[in-house]
Amino acid sequence: MKLNTISNYISDAFLSFVKSFLMMNTTYTEDANTNPNQAVIRISEATQYDYEKDEIRRAVTYERGPFGFIDNSTLGDNVETDASKVGGHLTIIEGTVNLNCMAITLEEAENLSNILAMAILAYRRQLKDAYNFLEITPLSVSSPVSLIHSGGSDDMVHVSVSIRYQINVSWIVSAATEAIHKKTYINAITSTYENTKS
Repeated sequence: MKLNTISNYISDAFLSFVKSFLMMNTTYTEDANTNPNQAVIRISEATQYDYEKDEIRRAVTYERGPFGFIDNSTLGDNVETDASKVGGHLTIIEGTVNLNCMAITLEEAENLSNILAMAILAYRRQLKDAYNFLEITPLSVSSPVSLIHSGGSDDMVHVSVSIRYQINVSWIVSAATEAIHKKTYINAITSTYENTKS
């Protein structure tokens, strides 16, 4: 996994959790052809949901906040492999994500945001273990914001759940390759990621 897919890794972790929790523990569904007593909801990246065009009028969208590298260390000594030095490295990434809960009514948007905030707190350890997070707190729930629809559909209410996380990332660098090409190749990230994707 390359370094530029860290964002995808974090997105997959939180969107997978939101989908599995809501589908298993609430009456929400992503399938419009299911039981009419179930409420259809869109769960996706923020860039893939247009609240002014989508017919589904409730959603949880994922939006990446800033993240940074707060520690960097070498894992043991560099070792000789095929006449090249290979070094293992480790860093801690700290960042934030936003889960944007949207619905036509204030009550539903508020309920959805509170359900997800409490679910993440309740299943925090399982989420950490499954995706190799070091920490998933603190959480905060924003004030409601009205989204004004420019078309003819109903306006929506937006309430955001903000989550701070820390995660370990490790990689291997070939010194010879780096010296020749003047760039670092990221050959691997946490093995936990590969396990969750298989």
